[in-house]
Amino acid sequence: ARGAIACGKVPTAYDEEWLNKYVRRKSEQTSSSSTSPIRILALDKIDDTANLGSIIRSAAAFGIHVIILSDDSCDVWYRRCVRVSMGHALTVPSVRVSDLSSTIINLRKEHNVMSYAAVIDKD
Repeated sequence: ARGAIACGKVPTAYDEEWLNKYVRRKSEQTSSSSTSPIRILALDKIDDTANLGSIIRSAAAFGIHVIILSDDSCDVWYRRCVRVSMGHALTVPSVRVSDLSSTIINLRKEHNVMSYAAVIDKD
């Protein structure tokens, strides 16, 4: 027989306040050194846990520092998401926000974060 079981506590400290402090700290680090700027991935309405796990795994591979999720996205800590992410859901912090667009606007205003978008739409 094979298998594994684990138990852990889901982090609850990752909120918008934490995000602002994190971005401020990373911005200060990058301005004082030659490291690359902070990379943030913002996701809206992701409703499939396997897709989210795959996105998290890819984000880790591309050096994303933090993931921002809209409030109507699925749960990062759902077991299928953690499994598909190959554990990267544990290493890349994710923040759930109530209003994704205003969060992105605030990041631009307060921290000069540039945003780029890709939208899949029928129109």
